[in-house]
Amino acid sequence: MKKKVLQTNKGFSLIELLVTITVALILTFIAIPTFYDITTLSRTEAIQDEIIGALRFARYNAMINNRQIIVCRSSNNKTCDNTSDWNGEWIIFEDYDYSNSCNSPDGITCSDGGKILGVRGGFSNTIKVTKNNKIRNFIKFNPMGEAPGYPCTFSICSSNGEIAKGVTLSMIGRVRKRISNEAINCPK
Repeated sequence: MKKKVLQTNKGFSLIELLVTITVALILTFIAIPTFYDITTLSRTEAIQDEIIGALRFARYNAMINNRQIIVCRSSNNKTCDNTSDWNGEWIIFEDYDYSNSCNSPDGITCSDGGKILGVRGGFSNTIKVTKNNKIRNFIKFNPMGEAPGYPCTFSICSSNGEIAKGVTLSMIGRVRKRISNEAINCPK
C-alpha cells in the first residue's frame, strides 16, 4: 500500500499577501512624516551651528587682527545686500576704511584694501533664515570683539514654521543658541 504524502503549500495566499502589504503601507505612512521632521530638525540645527560659527569666526578675526570685521548678506559674494533675508550667502570681510561695506571686483579684496575672509551660507530652500528688525543689513565687530549697537536674533525656521531654532548676538559680541523656551518668530 502506498503512503499518501501530504503536500504542503510553500507560498503565500492572496489574503496573506494583501494583509502584509497593508501593514507595510500603514507603517510607511506613519514613518514618513517622522523622518521628514527628523531631517528638518537636523538641517535647522546645522544651519544654526553654521551661523554661530560664522559670527564667532568674524569676532575672532576682529580681535586677533585688531580690525573692524563686517558680516553681511551678499547675493554676489562681492558686495553687501540690504535685506532681512539671510538665506543666501554671507561675506565676512575686513573693513579698513570703516565704511561698513565692501565693493570687491575680484571677490578677494575690497576696494579699501580689506580682505574677504570668508563666504558662508547658501542654505536650503526648505529652511528660512531671517534676522530681527533691530539689526541693520550687516553685523560689525570692533577690534575688541564687541558688536556695539548690533544686538540681534536670527530665526531659523522650517517652511511650515513648526521647527524653529535661534541664534542671539549680544552687544558685547557673545553668540549663543536660543534656548527652547525663548520665543522664536517664524514667518508664516
